[in-house]
Amino acid sequence: SDALMKSAQHKLVDEELLGRLRPFFIFRNMLVHQYWKAPDEAFLKNLRAGLNDFHEFARQIRSAASISSRGA
Repeated sequence: SDALMKSAQHKLVDEELLGRLRPFFIFRNMLVHQYWKAPDEAFLKNLRAGLNDFHEFARQIRSAASISSRGA
């Protein structure tokens, strides 16, 4: 996803978190483009497993934005 690539390029989010989020974005693309192939159980399992990672992603982006705005 563009968000992950740009976050990595600008070092806004740590690499470990990006590694955990990558599979979720791949799964998201599968849902968008081939939703009929994704069982509900797989979707719910991935969503539950990755929810904390999305909260952490948002926290790291907010932190980077806060640091950036103080330097501007």
